[in-house]
Amino acid sequence: MSRNKLAMLKEQASGLDDSPAKVAILEEAIRIADSLGDIPAGLELRDQLILCAYGAGQEEKAFVAFAWCVAHKDEIQDFMEEFMLLFQYKMLLGVAPDFPSLELSTIRKMQEDFKRRLTMGGYPLRVYYRAMSTNARDLGLHDDQAKFAKLWKESPADTLFACDSCECWYYVDDSLTNGNVAAA
Repeated sequence: MSRNKLAMLKEQASGLDDSPAKVAILEEAIRIADSLGDIPAGLELRDQLILCAYGAGQEEKAFVAFAWCVAHKDEIQDFMEEFMLLFQYKMLLGVAPDFPSLELSTIRKMQEDFKRRLTMGGYPLRVYYRAMSTNARDLGLHDDQAKFAKLWKESPADTLFACDSCECWYYVDDSLTNGNVAAA
């Protein structure tokens, strides 16, 4: 495999919207980068694949790429800023319970690593509490859902990990899920 082919695939992917075709191109580029032992290129491509696969409805591929990035991120500190990794964590934790292949223990490890990274980075825990509330709801853990929803709603508002529109959507979703149509 050659660097020329890798460059060609990267260029080709950059001109496409998120789609299964772009996912396939990024996956091929990742295979080439891996065969060349090019970890920085592998990180860069997987970073793109996470967002692309998520946007193309292929979240399971995003999870695989994300796990690889988390495993290698600490080796190459300068590649991905911590905020982007945390944003991806938030995004993927939001859909984690939808995948029966993800065991509860795996989801719990993701949640705890997310919290650890937020804490180490000095970020507020509001996004963690919301993710925990949503995960608990989706997993049918109603007591946990209520506990984390309370912590989320009592946390100081911030737009670091969710814009005002997203925050509004979370409140509406939470209210509808809990049968509070009037609040929604």
